[in-house]
Amino acid sequence: MTVSSRISPSRPDLPSSLPGSPSLPLTQKALRAWAASAREYARQAEERERILAAGFPGGAGPLAAQAAGFRRQEAAVRRAFADRLDGCPLPPREWDVLRRHYLGYQSWSAMAEDTGYSRRYLLLLHARGMQRLLEWTQRQKGHAGGASR
Repeated sequence: MTVSSRISPSRPDLPSSLPGSPSLPLTQKALRAWAASAREYARQAEERERILAAGFPGGAGPLAAQAAGFRRQEAAVRRAFADRLDGCPLPPREWDVLRRHYLGYQSWSAMAEDTGYSRRYLLLLHARGMQRLLEWTQRQKGHAGGASR
């Protein structure tokens, strides 16, 4: 799956519905995919930057432009997610888990080591935090109906 199939490269803002299905409500899955897209943009940029650092012969201009574009997209999604996360009244532990995972790109294992919490507990905090963020987002955007997963 490409980055563009998950989120429009020109619009890093939170989608109001599932990509490709404007009639379906925003779901936790779509919210997670949008939040995680920054990590995918970073991965795409790093891949191109590694090729450039290895001395890519010819055509470095387009590759450098692609890497810079992915970095801009990553920054835009991170900024939008950070704003959304900071605006949502989450319990501190849930907020911390979401920030570490989606903005710090921290793995569950590294987070467990840093916090002293089990991976299972971190995943529970993540699920709760994402559900609260989804519900808050839906209220902010004026969505009708309940939150769906």
